[in-house]
Parts: sequence; C-alpha cells; structure tokens
Amino acid sequence: MSGVTARPPRPPAPAAPSRTFEAACRRVVDHLRRHAPLAFWSVSRHVDDQQVHLHVHDEFYGMSSGHAQPWSESFCRHVVDVAAPCIAPDVREVPEFAGTAGIGA
Repeated sequence: MSGVTARPPRPPAPAAPSRTFEAACRRVVDHLRRHAPLAFWSVSRHVDDQQVHLHVHDEFYGMSSGHAQPWSESFCRHVVDVAAPCIAPDVREVPEFAGTAGIGA
C-alpha cells in the first residue's frame, strides 16, 4: 500500500501506583538499575547521625536493606554538601569521595 504511513506505536500505559512505601522504593531502585546499571543503588534515610538504607541493590559493598552506617562515612553526605556528583560510575575517580568507607575495598 503505497502512500500509507504506519501509525506510531502507543506509549506504554502508566504503571499503577505502588501500594506501599517499600514497593515504591523497590520500583525506584529497579528503574535506576535499568537506566543506569551501576553496582549500587539505594533508597535511604538520614536519621540523627546515621544513614539507614531502606531498599538496596548492591553488587559491591555488601550492604542490604536495613543497613545503617554513620552519616560521616556516607557518600550521600558529600552530595548533600554539593561537593560531589549525584551519580558516580566509579567512586574511586571522585576526589570528594576519597577517604569514604568502602573506597578501595
């Protein structure tokens, strides 16, 4: 059929909302893993002087959901201080992360 153009594909339907905070965290980490496949992704919370990891995908540091660490030893403290990039494919190459727990492990 000459002169007939194909209809473009429809975009995927929006995902149904997550029913729990835990499910939403899992979806966020899964999305990040698909679009930026790094060895570590986490949804975490800063509580007092601790960083508490609520949902974790870890192929490097040995962390799991529920792990807590001192805020002073977290990568996120550097990002919050606007001193380091939000995403680092190789944290060993980011000077602001030097001396952070886990570097060189």
